[in-house]
Amino acid sequence: MLAVERRQEILELLHKKGSVRVNDLAEYYNVGKETIRRDLKALSEEWGISVVYGGAQLQNSSHAFGTQIQENTMIQKRTLNYDLKNQIGKRAAELIEPGDIIALNSGSTVECVLNHIADKVPLSILTVNVNIAAKAAAIPNVEVYIPGGKIRTKSGMIIGYDAENYIHQFTVKKCFFGVSAISLGRQITHPSVEEVPNNRALLAISEQTYLLADHTKFNKQSLYKLARLDEMNTVITDQGLEDPYCTYFLRNGIDVLF
Repeated sequence: MLAVERRQEILELLHKKGSVRVNDLAEYYNVGKETIRRDLKALSEEWGISVVYGGAQLQNSSHAFGTQIQENTMIQKRTLNYDLKNQIGKRAAELIEPGDIIALNSGSTVECVLNHIADKVPLSILTVNVNIAAKAAAIPNVEVYIPGGKIRTKSGMIIGYDAENYIHQFTVKKCFFGVSAISLGRQITHPSVEEVPNNRALLAISEQTYLLADHTKFNKQSLYKLARLDEMNTVITDQGLEDPYCTYFLRNGIDVLF
């Protein structure tokens, strides 16, 4: 097991139990106590856990794992924090150049990017969301590519094995990636396991990935692991981002744009 994988599991164990012991972890992972102490020191520096005699404990669980979220409908998502989402969409659109091939995954924040691309054409857009596809297709000089499959009505995302295979035919310069929940411990999580494969496929084919999320998406968690924060090249958010995340992004070489 890689150190990063072991440390992620230790974080999850801390979330469940509140504390861990060096002796127990060393025995479970069949490694030396010094290895575990190094793991805990690294977690302390990166995630803010408290290293105590013989083990470690959570210092601030809201930053580490966040509160559980429930999935909203697309109509609800569009009305929540619209001004912030549109601001983020405008900032993202500033990174697009005429002739780009871009990907848009799903969600109301990503949809707002389309409000600001009329002067960025011609463009080619790959998306996995029927709502975004319909809106993009109405913009002159925009070519839209969308896979076939089942439409998940709650979000408008197209899901299924054929959709994933279709995505892998493309190479994309810039992916604008909307998410539901972010925390330092759970990283990027999502409420629907059906939507994870297509989102992962978009990440795999993209040269640059831009995470689009307003501050209300942070300190939250959902049911299924979607991605690690360090898979993102840039985070586009608003001024409400808290220091623990700014520190993480700085340490991991992730740009932050407001």
